Amino acid sequence: MNGHSVQAVRWNYLVERGPDWLFVGLRSGDGETRPQEELAGDIWSLMDRHLVNRVVLELDEVEQLNSTLLGQLVLLHKRVHANGGIMRLSGLRQDSQQVLRMFQLEDRFPRYVLRCDAVRGTLPSKPR
Repeated sequence: MNGHSVQAVRWNYLVERGPDWLFVGLRSGDGETRPQEELAGDIWSLMDRHLVNRVVLELDEVEQLNSTLLGQLVLLHKRVHANGGIMRLSGLRQDSQQVLRMFQLEDRFPRYVLRCDAVRGTLPSKPR
């Protein structure tokens, strides 16, 4: 042990149902929380329970996209895509978007600012 302690990241899920979509906001943990390592399974179970195959993960409150969370997002994306569904992210901070770029995942997870943009699949226009 190197003397540094690592605090496990835990999340609460704020779940809303829309027509044909499930919206899941990740909120840092107070009260009953779930370990970050279970995110993909948790979200998949929520989608199954709500009988939807389209999900928007709202990441406005995610301070940093770490390797565990990134792995869970990739795992969930593969599962959703393999079952004919759609997964989109909204509210991702600019520095987290750079992490996606570094791992060449930017095309898999385009950056939608708002929930409505994620549902429509419209990206903001880029400056010329």
